Amino acid sequence: MTAFASMVQDYIAARPWAQKRPLGRMIALVGDAELDEGNVYECLQEGWKHDLRNTWWVIDYNRQSLDGVVREGLWQRIEAIFKAFGWDVVIIKYGALQNAAFAEPGGARL
Repeated sequence: MTAFASMVQDYIAARPWAQKRPLGRMIALVGDAELDEGNVYECLQEGWKHDLRNTWWVIDYNRQSLDGVVREGLWQRIEAIFKAFGWDVVIIKYGALQNAAFAEPGGARL
């Protein structure tokens, strides 16, 4: 939903009547098991084709799924797929990187 909302926002922003409107940022919080859905990867491809921007996906990689066991190391595949479609992938894993993100300006909103 966030990816397609961002594309619609770009379409609207390209119109003369909407050029002075501020652009928003689309943010999704998802679990790793939600990436089992095939439409997620269709969405990544559409985003790549249409120069998707203003979109953040925060993926909680917790290996919990109602449908089955999430295989260890799946995060590496997920990372590779997102990078292949041009996403900037940032891994924040318990510890120094997470604390540094919270210490940055605006980090309290994270």
